[in-house]
Amino acid sequence: MKKNLAAYGIGLALAAVSGSALALDEIRINGFLTAAATQTDADSAYNADLATPDLQFNGRDNRLGIQLSADVNERVEVTAQLLARAVPDNYNVEADWAYASYAVHDQLKIRAGKVKLPTFLTSDYIEVGYAYPWVRPPQEVYSLNPITSMSGIDLLYTPVFGDITLLIQPYYGNSTGSGFVTGMQAYAFGAPDLAGDPVDFDAKDLAGINLAVQTDVYTVRAGYLTTKVSSDFATPSGPIDEDKAQFMSVGFTMDWNDVVAYAEWASRDEDGNAEIGFPDQEAWYATIGYRMGPWLPTLTYAQLKAGDPDNASVDAYALEQTSTSFGLRYELGLGADIKFEALYVNPEKGNFGLYDGPLHGSDPFSTDASSDAMVYTLTLDVIF
Repeated sequence: MKKNLAAYGIGLALAAVSGSALALDEIRINGFLTAAATQTDADSAYNADLATPDLQFNGRDNRLGIQLSADVNERVEVTAQLLARAVPDNYNVEADWAYASYAVHDQLKIRAGKVKLPTFLTSDYIEVGYAYPWVRPPQEVYSLNPITSMSGIDLLYTPVFGDITLLIQPYYGNSTGSGFVTGMQAYAFGAPDLAGDPVDFDAKDLAGINLAVQTDVYTVRAGYLTTKVSSDFATPSGPIDEDKAQFMSVGFTMDWNDVVAYAEWASRDEDGNAEIGFPDQEAWYATIGYRMGPWLPTLTYAQLKAGDPDNASVDAYALEQTSTSFGLRYELGLGADIKFEALYVNPEKGNFGLYDGPLHGSDPFSTDASSDAMVYTLTLDVIF
């Protein structure tokens, strides 16, 4: 992985405005693809869209994206990203992004429409597998916020001080998303048949800020958002009706003298009945790798735990696990790579079955509910 991969991913994601152009007579097209094969040694799992005992080639790591952008005039640009995923959309195409941007000046841009929610290090290019070292970003952290995009407005202010670029990105809007009923929630509700059922929700008055400092060697970012969550999902204490939710995260990545490092921490804090439907959680991971020519081996450790361990009534719904993974990336020339990952997942307290993450194992209502598992993945990533 070359040192400019993250920059490429961000560039692909943001499609920076180039000079003057005629109105819509030149459309720029970029694309990316990830083809994956996965297998696990676990006998069964609610997370069957990630891996099954049989080798599968249509899991949720498989996707194709096309990004279109065009200059309307010297200051206005339109961007759309069309995304087709094997799971959960069966390769049906959806508009992952669709926004217009206005360049106030070189360091200040305003965007309006459907934009990515900048909650993690790789949020802007999370679908572009070629832009990061893992098969998929560590899901202990990345599964905590099921909101990946919003309809609204944001501001990108990027002042430059020598070799340092700052990013100040406030945003506001609304969003919708989908979670699921975890095995532990179904167990606590006394309704095991609910496990794995989807939980749709609305997020209103979604407001937050993303801050970052970037050089050629490292990037440091921090973010905070707050919103009001509503859902038809009926918890034992009643419906979720505009309950307050907060999300915080910090992250760091470095590429220095062939040493590659990533680390992130995130925390989800809910109030009211949302605390039962979407329990408080805290997670972190650390990745270290060393580039050897076209090879990049990496080692990652991650942990997910209850965010409010002193509240026993809420802690019962939380998911807890640790995982360790070994990854190996091989460059197939510029714009393509092959990755292999062996992921060891160790659920704790029988809390697993997370639909959008690798919390993985047997039926949570069986006697071996806390059994560990291995997940093996081979991917081909391409950008074009």
